Order: sequence, then C-alpha cells, then structure tokens
Amino acid sequence: MEWVETLGSFLEEGGSIQKAAERLHIHPNTMSYRIKRIQDILNVNLQDFEVKLNLAIAYKIYKFIMIQDD
Repeated sequence: MEWVETLGSFLEEGGSIQKAAERLHIHPNTMSYRIKRIQDILNVNLQDFEVKLNLAIAYKIYKFIMIQDD
C-alpha cells in the first residue's frame, strides 16, 4: 500500500518530489528513493508524459474502486 500511496501523491502533486514528500510527511530523499524503486519495479520512466498519464488514470480507477468497497 505504501508504494501506491507514494506513487499517487507523486502524480497528484504533478511529479514534484518536494510537494509529494511534504504531503506524506517524509523526507524528500525518502520520496526520491521510493520513486526510483517504483520506476525500477515497473520498468518505466516517470518523466515520460504518457507513462504518467497512464499511471494517473490507473490510480484514479484504483481510488474509485477502493471508495466503492468501503
């Protein structure tokens, strides 16, 4: 769940490590590390617009499904 929350915050903050770190109350270096790990695990480049767009859409769908399950 930590990976999803990290990625979601990163995407919702427009790709800003600093803002996403503040949102999650973690150090920016921790945020950078997590984003690097997510990129490695998913084998994607989060600087690529289409990758970010696709992940943002997937994240929105995930959040919608999770809300429906509550």
